[in-house]
Amino acid sequence: MNEVYVSDNTSLNLTSITPISTTTRSIPYREQILIDAFNTYIQIGIGSLLFIFGVTFNCLSLLYFHVSRSFQHTTFRLYFSIISILDTIRLFEFLIFLLFDKGYLKVTLKLCRSIFFTIMFTGQASIWLTVALAVEKCIIIWFPIKGRLFFTMCISKFVLVLVLFIVFFADVIYLLPTFFLHAYENLSIHTFMCVWQSDSQSSMNAHDRWKKHYFTFNTVFFHSIIPSILLLTLNWLILCSLSRQRTVLTKIGSIDAKNVLKREKQFKEKTIQLVLSSFFVIITISPRYILTMVNAFATNIRKTPIMPLYIYVNLNTVFRVLEMCNYSLNIIFAIMSGRTSRLEIRKLLWECLFWRFKRTQADHHEMTFTKHSFLVGDDDDDYNNNNNNNNTDRSMKPNGRTSYHTLRRQSSNYLTSKTKSSTIIQTDFNEPLPPAYIIETC
Repeated sequence: MNEVYVSDNTSLNLTSITPISTTTRSIPYREQILIDAFNTYIQIGIGSLLFIFGVTFNCLSLLYFHVSRSFQHTTFRLYFSIISILDTIRLFEFLIFLLFDKGYLKVTLKLCRSIFFTIMFTGQASIWLTVALAVEKCIIIWFPIKGRLFFTMCISKFVLVLVLFIVFFADVIYLLPTFFLHAYENLSIHTFMCVWQSDSQSSMNAHDRWKKHYFTFNTVFFHSIIPSILLLTLNWLILCSLSRQRTVLTKIGSIDAKNVLKREKQFKEKTIQLVLSSFFVIITISPRYILTMVNAFATNIRKTPIMPLYIYVNLNTVFRVLEMCNYSLNIIFAIMSGRTSRLEIRKLLWECLFWRFKRTQADHHEMTFTKHSFLVGDDDDDYNNNNNNNNTDRSMKPNGRTSYHTLRRQSSNYLTSKTKSSTIIQTDFNEPLPPAYIIETC
């Protein structure tokens, strides 16, 4: 999705907002080295790390929202989970670009249409879902009673589906055979794109002009400029209202003051997380599309490039990697910005990584301890495992004495259900009880 100049005073971008010329000029050797260096070390090097971190963090975030108690039964959980899935899909743009750049995948028109639609849909849906969530929380803060009564979970799901449908219908036009006419690639500047017009400037008709205006509006304004302005406005309104949030939330519902303060603290923390996530979206996504807009308008007005080719290509590479940071780190950044979320995800990581290993070690230690305590042989273990439902089995020691092994296990299970303490179980193992007591408890 590069946007570059490759011809005589003619701008060429991913889908050619401005006209394309068929005559290209050679790039000087020094500029070509800079373009290749930026592509290798920034786009591929840093992009590879962001791709790995992004897929890992988004999957971890999805798991966290599924098990989190603080996000349970909230619209934050609903929206952030969908955004995590969309961001993960959006990250695969890097993998496809890498396959194109290394020659493992050939650029075709059908493939170009599908990839471009997927990229635009996932990116725009992620941004507009953030806007929808910010609108909901802003209304709830400014109108707490009516806002909470209106934005139920059912209404929030309806709004989420509505946003997805609007974005889908805004981007489905890219799949039509009449929109993109052919695919283009330029390996010297690492550019792969879909082209919506013919090569000749003079052959542009009314339909081509309509496609040009629609594409400019959709990829620049609808994708970045309008959401960024809305997020800035909503964040300003939210931050202004946080100062009076304590007195507002005390009017809602609960008689117990502690519950009100707890709910106020959780809501305020999640709102701040949303605000930080929104600012992260604006900072990472806007520069690339502002550069695109300035490039398109300046080229159409002045008919000359606003900067040399290699500078524009390298800036676009940096801004594209910056945009990739949003899809890789935005959700995990929002999670780690809240104190409660940090504690929960730390507990989640501890349980996932260490709990199973510790439990395996503990089970092995308990099995070894039980074996040495009761002098049970391997034959007895196999016999008891194959006859778990028989409560009257007895294993005989070599000296002919009865060990009452099964009865002892039943006694320990009885004590376990009564006390739920492993200390009592170990005491029962270490201090053998008289057979009469054991039979009585069974």
